[in-house]
Amino acid sequence: MPTPPKAVEGFSGGGRVHRPVGTDGYEVRKVAQYVDGRLVRVDRDHPLQGPVELGSEPVPSWTELEDAEDVHVEETSAEFFERRWQEALTGFIGQCRPSGT
Repeated sequence: MPTPPKAVEGFSGGGRVHRPVGTDGYEVRKVAQYVDGRLVRVDRDHPLQGPVELGSEPVPSWTELEDAEDVHVEETSAEFFERRWQEALTGFIGQCRPSGT
């Protein structure tokens, strides 16, 4: 299965949200990255974790996101997203569990 494109956008509190968007326009997974380095991840099997949840509406188009004054977006690599996703298992940037655990 090909990996969908990734987007990074700002959110309140100065953190970042990393999220792949499926072909249906909805978030597939999401990692919230807080300014203190904490990470929280959600996916379709676990759509809510504390204040972080998958969106219930389709993600706006890339153009709409770029035009929003309160949002910064940039495309990132699948490898970057996967690294953040694995780090979110531990809850912090720079700390990954070994593969297969």
